[in-house]
Amino acid sequence: MAGISLRLKNWWQDRGVQQTPGEQRVSQDVLHLFRLRREHRLLRMRIDGVEGEFQTLLLEVDLRGQRLLLDEPFPLPLPLEAMAGRRVQVSSNEGAASTRFESRVYGKALVHDESLLSLEMPASVNAAQRRNHYRLAVDDRTQVEAMVRSAGVGNLPARVLDLSSKGIRVEVQGHHPLPENSVVPLFLRLGAEQGMLCELRVRSLHLRSFTDDITLLGGQFDGLNPPQLQLIERFIVRCQRSQRQRELALAP
Repeated sequence: MAGISLRLKNWWQDRGVQQTPGEQRVSQDVLHLFRLRREHRLLRMRIDGVEGEFQTLLLEVDLRGQRLLLDEPFPLPLPLEAMAGRRVQVSSNEGAASTRFESRVYGKALVHDESLLSLEMPASVNAAQRRNHYRLAVDDRTQVEAMVRSAGVGNLPARVLDLSSKGIRVEVQGHHPLPENSVVPLFLRLGAEQGMLCELRVRSLHLRSFTDDITLLGGQFDGLNPPQLQLIERFIVRCQRSQRQRELALAP
């Protein structure tokens, strides 16, 4: 079994990265960096010569440019341009099993009209092994709309409870017993973006008491294309950034 797992891992790496002659396969350290990005882990950052600890997110792992792109650290007492050349220590909020690395700041990078922090690719990563996908808890301030279509009933407005790049959990009025692994059409609109259509593969279903008359439905996205997945990821990052800024503003 271990041999099969290793071959599958090597096949996936070969499939996802175009190699040139003499180029090495993606290292385990880089895979850990991709994991931090995929899971939207909140990161703590310390900057040489600057007092305090700051929070940020890893937004991009640029293998071609050998750099990392991070969200602008918050709250930062100096402009991004003034950080060029400084050493930084970065760690994730995962308790004793946090992922840690050190790097040097290239400077400010402007991507899609957003100011980001560009770092050198770290020489090594001391990483935790975690596999789950970050789920954004949706509150009243999160601009997200959803609708599912049930056979024989029609379109059902759904209140989104949480969202990840892989799936969603919603609440709909009425009792709608759906078998596990069944597929229902889903319409999803994030903020001011154009709505998207896909299919939702049912993974969990909970029917509340008849007095509540509510169905809790959790499922996995089917049929989303890469641009739609990127849109969801960018939306989650923006919402997570807004939520952590509100939390910091309310902190004593």
